[in-house]
Amino acid sequence: MHVDKPLPALSTDLLVLNVLFAELHIQYVGLALTLTLVFLFGRRAFFGFDWALILTFALIFVDFRELSILLSKVGILLPRKGVELMLFSAGISQVISNVPATVLLLPSEHEWLPSPLALTSGETE
Repeated sequence: MHVDKPLPALSTDLLVLNVLFAELHIQYVGLALTLTLVFLFGRRAFFGFDWALILTFALIFVDFRELSILLSKVGILLPRKGVELMLFSAGISQVISNVPATVLLLPSEHEWLPSPLALTSGETE
């Protein structure tokens, strides 16, 4: 297995910068910087990356976020707290994967603890 020696340090530095840029609400700068530097210094990682998987996850986030908004607009309210949220999260994670289930519940979620507990314990894999 080939390991590019500067890549771990570069990745760590980029992680710190991306968190900082996200906190400053300029995450697109971090994305552009990350893609540029990985392209320049880690071409093997850049071209070996599973871009189709990233695109799939991006579409999942967009689609299920839109579905969540549409459900709330037509008056279908998802559970917001406590046992109802936990049971719904566990049930929905049996039907769809954890990532889409989390995205679906994000806008309606006020109590954060029941949902991740249920999504983790109700994994489909």
